[in-house]
Amino acid sequence: MNQQHQLRKVKYLPLKWFKGVILLLLLSLVACQSSQPVSQTLETSGETRDETNLTLQNATLEQSNAEGEILWKIQVDEAKYSPDRQTANLTAVKGNIFQDGEIVLQVKSDYGVIQRDGAQIFLRDNVVAVDPRNKAVLKSEEVEWQPETSLLTVRKNVRGSHPQLEASANEGKYNAREQKLELTGKIKATSEARQLQLKTEKLIWQIPKQTVIGDRFLTMIRFQNKTITDRLVANKARVLLDKNKSLLKKILNINPFNHPYK
Repeated sequence: MNQQHQLRKVKYLPLKWFKGVILLLLLSLVACQSSQPVSQTLETSGETRDETNLTLQNATLEQSNAEGEILWKIQVDEAKYSPDRQTANLTAVKGNIFQDGEIVLQVKSDYGVIQRDGAQIFLRDNVVAVDPRNKAVLKSEEVEWQPETSLLTVRKNVRGSHPQLEASANEGKYNAREQKLELTGKIKATSEARQLQLKTEKLIWQIPKQTVIGDRFLTMIRFQNKTITDRLVANKARVLLDKNKSLLKKILNINPFNHPYK
């Protein structure tokens, strides 16, 4: 009897109190979601979780900005996320990079890393980047893409190819918005169609304008039927590939040659 009497005296919390708690939790969840300016979409055929890490298999990763415009969309064999979800290590990367709704680069590599919640993408080992607008192809062992600046930094064994020109260098920076490639280091750029070669340490290739600019000490070699005909040394040069015309400034030396071209 005493126990029953005590049970009757238990006071239950009003239903309104529970409703208030639930409403508060829902408002907090919505506020957290709306505060993120960039969204990332995941499509995957497999997922593995533990207390700290998330691993996705055969996944498609997509990044958008605050306006809903796609920044990049890539497919990977595997993506391993850090506990804070700000970094992901990728395997077998293949995808597209967008700008103003248009594909500006098609990329692939053996490995990659997404950092700063998608604000930076690093690709490494057998990296290939193609600009479908102008057919330029960049190959290297390391690449860094920054969506905010539309800049692709290319490092280690850099090779660039295009129907008009082929070039190699230590490092390169490709401005996707301007379609401009800046090469630095030990540079060799060859145009078989124009039968000339440039050797220098800095070169700017304005692809839409079909213009190559060298503002450092450079050597220009002209050849015909695989035989060198002239070797010019100058401080500056501008090559108009579409007109087969070269403008040189402060020519330091001119040497006629008749040796096999290499």
